[in-house]
Amino acid sequence: MSVQIKQLLDALAGGGSVPPVRIAAGDGAITAKAYDRIYVDTAAKLTTLTASDDSNLLTLMSVTADTDVLPAGFIFGAGEGLTIKAITVQTGTTGVVWGITYASSSV
Repeated sequence: MSVQIKQLLDALAGGGSVPPVRIAAGDGAITAKAYDRIYVDTAAKLTTLTASDDSNLLTLMSVTADTDVLPAGFIFGAGEGLTIKAITVQTGTTGVVWGITYASSSV
């Protein structure tokens, strides 16, 4: 991870006391999490992106699972009072996404 990306992720996480989590195709379905944001490091196709209220965030963004590409640099949050609880990067792709959890609930 480049120094600039690390600094961005640390800033988004409120200073870096909660390390960002790297999520790639080989990781399978990442579930039961509470990410405040995702950051797309390398353009990625996602199979799932689910909010804590079980809403399909891909559908809400008009993104077709396994087809549409989220561009590098894309930052997304689930919405007011919600977190991202599940994410899957499409198998066989090279996309990398980082799950960001804020260091404090005041952010």
